[in-house]
Amino acid sequence: EQEVFRFKKDQVRRATVARIRSIVEATLPQRCTVLVASKGDEELLDLPGRIGWHFPQLEDGTYAGYYPSNSDDAIAQLEVLRTKGASAIVFPDSAFWWLEHYEGLRQHLDQRHRRTYEGQMCMIYSLEPSEAHAEPTHTTRSGAEGFIVPQRSPSRNGS
Repeated sequence: EQEVFRFKKDQVRRATVARIRSIVEATLPQRCTVLVASKGDEELLDLPGRIGWHFPQLEDGTYAGYYPSNSDDAIAQLEVLRTKGASAIVFPDSAFWWLEHYEGLRQHLDQRHRRTYEGQMCMIYSLEPSEAHAEPTHTTRSGAEGFIVPQRSPSRNGS
């Protein structure tokens, strides 16, 4: 009975990981570096065509093994990793609590970066500086049901 429960739990987890991978593939460009807020889950870092990094992490890139002590610590680590090349961060559904617990981090992300995807399985922010924020619009793309925030087209000032 416990074996069956463990098997079903593993099946659900694999399906969740596959779904998050699909969403990342549909919303983030190839070859970008993606932070993943998880408890060191190596499977969630396996993002085809993209480089996955732990968030939070130690200097050597391995999972830190602990959570930031407050929003300022989380923001500081995020910004260090952004300067090292991270261009997006993914919060799987199991890490949604981060955005409530670390309210300052959520405010930082919402004010300085752009939320590119919001759905039941995950939330994704682009870590590129953002001047304007659009409201999420409902879209279905490659089976990824959620909200993909449209990108603004660059203005053509006489070019």
